[in-house]
Amino acid sequence: MKINSKTIFDTKIIWTFAGWLLIALVIYYVLRYLFRYLHDITATTPELTEAGQNINVTDLTYTNIEYLAMATTLKTAMGGWGTDEQAIYSTLNKLVTKSDYFALYKAFGLFDNMNLTECLNDELDSSELNNVRSILSNIGIVF
Repeated sequence: MKINSKTIFDTKIIWTFAGWLLIALVIYYVLRYLFRYLHDITATTPELTEAGQNINVTDLTYTNIEYLAMATTLKTAMGGWGTDEQAIYSTLNKLVTKSDYFALYKAFGLFDNMNLTECLNDELDSSELNNVRSILSNIGIVF
């Protein structure tokens, strides 16, 4: 095949188009992730409102930042491939009072459009859910 200036010009156009398409796709997925994240942290549901009303501030063991850190640990444990059950158990074992649970529930907010209870039910099998029930029953939460 003989290479001429028209062939080279066509190749440059194709590679330029492919490059711009790749950049557009990356921007699309970054924006999609960002909007999903912003929706999850700002969304409210009746359950989240109720959890906020069940918090007795005098019974809280941790600061709001610590509850947010625990919520992030849980989201990390349930995000991506597989589930880190031990991270879930150790985070829930840190809770001392019912108000701690409700504060964590509120801090968790929504993750993939699910609250904490829905995420745990979605991620864990029945024996793992029994472990969660056992942990939460120690602080008076029926899960």
